[in-house]
Amino acid sequence: MAETTLPDPLVPAEVDLTDFKFMPLEVARLLDSEIMALEDAESFRAGVASWCKGWHQIPAASLPNDDGALCKTLGYGRDLKTWAKLRRAGALRGWILCADGRLYHPIVAEKALEAWLEKLAQRLSSGAGNAKRWGIEFDATQINEQVATARRFLTALNPQSKALTKRKPPAILTGNRSAVPQDVPADLPNEVPQDDDRQSRQDSRQDNGRDSRQDRKRQRQGQRQGDLSLASGDKSPSAAAKAREDALCQPAGISDGDLTDSVETVFSAVARSAENWFDAVERDRHDGDEVVIRGWLELAGSAGLSDADAVQAIAEAIDRQFERLSKRPRVGMPVSLELIDKDVRAAISAARRNPSKVADETRAPEPYAARFTATQWTTWLKPCTVSVADGVATITAPTMVIADRLRVHHDQDLRVCLDVDAVEVVAAPRRKGASATIIPHPATVAEASK
Repeated sequence: MAETTLPDPLVPAEVDLTDFKFMPLEVARLLDSEIMALEDAESFRAGVASWCKGWHQIPAASLPNDDGALCKTLGYGRDLKTWAKLRRAGALRGWILCADGRLYHPIVAEKALEAWLEKLAQRLSSGAGNAKRWGIEFDATQINEQVATARRFLTALNPQSKALTKRKPPAILTGNRSAVPQDVPADLPNEVPQDDDRQSRQDSRQDNGRDSRQDRKRQRQGQRQGDLSLASGDKSPSAAAKAREDALCQPAGISDGDLTDSVETVFSAVARSAENWFDAVERDRHDGDEVVIRGWLELAGSAGLSDADAVQAIAEAIDRQFERLSKRPRVGMPVSLELIDKDVRAAISAARRNPSKVADETRAPEPYAARFTATQWTTWLKPCTVSVADGVATITAPTMVIADRLRVHHDQDLRVCLDVDAVEVVAAPRRKGASATIIPHPATVAEASK
């Protein structure tokens, strides 16, 4: 008797979509499917549940080939008798057993691979953007290999997938050239679907409109700075350019040491609001966002706000605008911060007129003052809870953005401030309005006890 050879898994083992809350569903495809036409209601329910549960398995689009595990996973607890009846009735219609011992659904696998390519594209964009912003090296080799593998798997399942045929492949985004997958051909196929071509033209017009508005804004800013330079007696074009550069890089009222932190803090506030109001794990930074943020900081400095007050006023305004937009039908998350620029500027002006509404913190409290500025304290530590036990400090952050920042950039600072051997940073939701526990420094406690 010939031995049956099982097919290879339909998705790579590293495909993880547990942070993707939404799964695409093709309505017409579902209504015309066999499971819709043939199965009873309970079998259909179990089948749809299997797709949803498989979406968040690792690898995505897979399920364990174990009746006990499937019975629990699909909501039947320990009722193996009912589950066995549903499985015989076709609840797992379309699922196939592969060589790794797991069940895979071809259609769910196709959608999972398309989502995985989008996730990898975001990683390339973020890595290239950070490398350009901070002047560091970005090694995209591993991500490029993952993109090539995912495209190969997707081609085997559906060569006509839009993720493979649209003009701008999901893995090609703005950034350094090393972030572009090497297996993507320079000349894309001519058989581009008509809908994609129309959408591409619409996206191009929208991008051109945003770029034009940004260019006009920069031109007005440059003209104002040029007028100041000429009024001071220096007529050279280089002096006007230098004045524009100085005004952009150093907003009035914001200290030079905290400027970079202030810009990144505002970006953190944007990410936090995107996560809170639009369930967005990551938000792409638009090309003009940093210019807009520096304009806000410049306005806040001119209004006499300290760096901590400016950042807090801007963060609160951003959160209000994201909340407002999230409640409007058919309005998504702002692609560019220019869309809320007018409202944030109005909030900064209101903060100038009502300074009592803005936190008045000129320095971080003890024991953090030695290693953290007021801006760093207000943004990264104040929203957290801190506890110390057995020489280990546990910091619970409200979002992954704050947790990653503390873990990567401030681990040593926290060790020194809290006088501990290790720092553990975790992300967990917390009630709104809570702030960090101020832990007395050990030296202060010892002095008070004498």
